[in-house]
Amino acid sequence: MRKFLVALLVMALPLQACLWDRDTIREELAGNMGAVKTIVGWFNRYPPLYYEMRLQRVTEELLENPRKASLYDDAAVACDRLGNPTEAIAWMAKKEQFAKEEKVAEGEPGTRYKTLANLGTFHAHRWIQETKAGKNPDRADLEIAIELVRQAIEENPAAHFNREKYQLLLLEWLNGEKNIFSELQQKAAPRIQLNQEGRDLTDLDQGLLGLIRLGAAWESPDVFYFLQNTYACEQMEHPRLLANLRVAELVAGGGTFLSPDTKPLFTDPAEALPPFNTRLENWRIPATLEYYENARVAVEERDTQLSSFLEGRLASGRHPDTDPDFWKGWAEPEFPELPEDPLFKEFRSLNGFASLLLVAIGLLLCALLAILVYRLTKLTKRKNRVA
Repeated sequence: MRKFLVALLVMALPLQACLWDRDTIREELAGNMGAVKTIVGWFNRYPPLYYEMRLQRVTEELLENPRKASLYDDAAVACDRLGNPTEAIAWMAKKEQFAKEEKVAEGEPGTRYKTLANLGTFHAHRWIQETKAGKNPDRADLEIAIELVRQAIEENPAAHFNREKYQLLLLEWLNGEKNIFSELQQKAAPRIQLNQEGRDLTDLDQGLLGLIRLGAAWESPDVFYFLQNTYACEQMEHPRLLANLRVAELVAGGGTFLSPDTKPLFTDPAEALPPFNTRLENWRIPATLEYYENARVAVEERDTQLSSFLEGRLASGRHPDTDPDFWKGWAEPEFPELPEDPLFKEFRSLNGFASLLLVAIGLLLCALLAILVYRLTKLTKRKNRVA
């Protein structure tokens, strides 16, 4: 339980994906989204109008300044967010034709890195999009994506807080290569040993959370499946159960796995008990199930409020890119509190009585000790007089 509380209440995770536009920097500066918030969906997802307005504006700006590289990134990512990776790829081609390297602050990624990272991600998204549409696409897009992301990492290994390596591993797994994700797909039991091959995989969960929050993985059963198995390895059963519940929710809503060999632990929350018997007592599971349901309701309510707020301001011509006061008036709802451990709750309810009892016992022991010392002193004095 202590491990759960430390992981979910204290640990702030820098969550990065592999798309670069002006929102990426905002998110990295904000930076402190917890794992639980990401798993249940408590993060901003913008409506199409948000990206349509950005695309229109940067397109107009490029007519006056066609050599400004960052505008091409903004336009391309907007197209990708709108579900048009092919158009996004075309924007990257324009960037390479017209844009020059811009000066960036020390430590920030350069234009070449952003081009490689974005272009690789767009090719990957197009391959995944066509695969899910049943078009049986050629693997050329996937292979191009792997090569481009690999080059992006070589160009800037520390980008996205060094999480981009997991995007590459995930793409390689989709291409049929055996790696960490192959093992996670096959082993769902706690305490499984992963073949690290000399790599530092201690932040694997953070990499996956980044793909969910800033990438396109919020609707991906595969990524949540890998996340729950990662938590199984770390023996973190509560977040593991939360991730499993998101898998079940996606599958129930018609979501499919990119690999037909991936088998979720359960697709109905009522089936949640057996897989967790070994490390999470059955009587603790209902509290986590109830929390997930309540958190998802709270997320939907927040999404409704946020959509209303955004659509009203966007429709009036305001946009966060150009209006520094855009977010004034938005009141962030309170995130649902984590459930208390029943044992802790019972301990706390008895705490007052227990404290009084301990004080009474302490006083009694002190009194007995004082009496014992007094009698020993008297006995010593008597012996001295007799002697």
